Amino acid sequence: MIAIKQKFIPLGSPNRPGRRRQARGVLFHTTNNWKYGAGDEMHGEYMATVKDRVVSWHVTVDKDSATQHIPFDENAYHAGDGNGDYNSYWIGVEIACEAVEPGEPLDLPTYRNAVDVVAQIMMQQGFDSWEQLQPHKVVYGKDCPHHSLFDHDRFKRDVFERMGTKLLPAVVKERIYSMNGVLKRCDGDYKVKATDVRYLKLDGKRLRFKFVARTGAKVSELLIEYGADFATNAPYFWDGKVLGDAVAEGQVIAQAYGKMLTWHEFGVKGGRPQIGQLDPIVQWDVLVQGAPLLIEAGNICWDYYRIQQQVPDDIGTSRAQRTLYGIDASGDLHIAVADGRTKFDQGLTLEEAALYMQSKGCTWALNFDGGGSSVLAQKGKGSLGQNQGAGERVVNHALLIWIEEPAPITPPAASPSEEWKQKAIAWLTERGGIESPHDPNERVEFAELAVVLKNLVEKGAI
Repeated sequence: MIAIKQKFIPLGSPNRPGRRRQARGVLFHTTNNWKYGAGDEMHGEYMATVKDRVVSWHVTVDKDSATQHIPFDENAYHAGDGNGDYNSYWIGVEIACEAVEPGEPLDLPTYRNAVDVVAQIMMQQGFDSWEQLQPHKVVYGKDCPHHSLFDHDRFKRDVFERMGTKLLPAVVKERIYSMNGVLKRCDGDYKVKATDVRYLKLDGKRLRFKFVARTGAKVSELLIEYGADFATNAPYFWDGKVLGDAVAEGQVIAQAYGKMLTWHEFGVKGGRPQIGQLDPIVQWDVLVQGAPLLIEAGNICWDYYRIQQQVPDDIGTSRAQRTLYGIDASGDLHIAVADGRTKFDQGLTLEEAALYMQSKGCTWALNFDGGGSSVLAQKGKGSLGQNQGAGERVVNHALLIWIEEPAPITPPAASPSEEWKQKAIAWLTERGGIESPHDPNERVEFAELAVVLKNLVEKGAI
């Protein structure tokens, strides 16, 4: 990785406020200076000497080098939000535009150095989440980094790839309730009777699933044992056994009977999740049942299936903790786990569960076992909701999920294949630059190269 030099703005300078704090993330910018030579050292000198404005950031990186201007445990004036969170708590990194003209994409050496520098800072500070790395644009919508230079999300992915960190989608906590059939949000307001929901959206084309059924097991334990990225509870169970049809790794491990024959399924085939009345005889990788169905082909249907599938009242007509799975028109998977039946969280009705999943764009959604069984666990964090630690129930199974990693977006420079050399020799021969084929690795004197160019000009090839 590129070394970050240190040349701090002098203490007492207006551009080094000197307030100590614990950094919360990295905010990346691009300079608005397109002049050649306007790199890390020039910008450091500018901040140390400028008299007519207050501006500073922690690091500048250019095509050749990087310099730190302010210690990472001090604040700086880089975000434009006064004494707000970003100026106060975020590390500012400026990416110099000296090597390109306005409107051009950022040059590759500067881009790669910026990825290196930000990855170093993230690892040094212990930052490991998507939310802890943001473009300046998030503050007030300013076009920074300039849109013509590079894609912001692509840059973030390249940073995490450089860190060697698997980037997991964020689990978002939202607080909801309904009024007259309309879903309402009141995030963080615990004076309102409402319910906290942990919500997760996953790319349906990049997932791998495994269903594990084991008497006496907890979801968080199976998450750790198998090294999954996420895990939830799913089917109902009784006396340590899964209820309804269940398939694990293509093998039937439980079968439906009685009213369970009317329940709906969540199935996975070839890595792609589906919800509906799925034939358990088909070769599924994973298949489990739930009830009632909440959304069918885009239409809310929970009440119809509550009656038709004989869902007990403690599930069908009361408020409770919930585990919900949904799929949208693009095939992406939506998971929601709701708290409930506490002083602060009243729990969701099935109507609220359906409205919530519909608000996320789900065209199909299914209710799984809830109450004390509801668990959403994440690698490195364990259970994220109400049922965690000693409060996590033994549910005798887990639906495990892995995010399949895409190839690096900006791969390191690689040696080109030998094929281009053979093609170049063939082209020179065809155009009359040389009279007969040569070894493509043969060393050529300058005078010989001049003859080749002279021949090409005379033949009208160039």
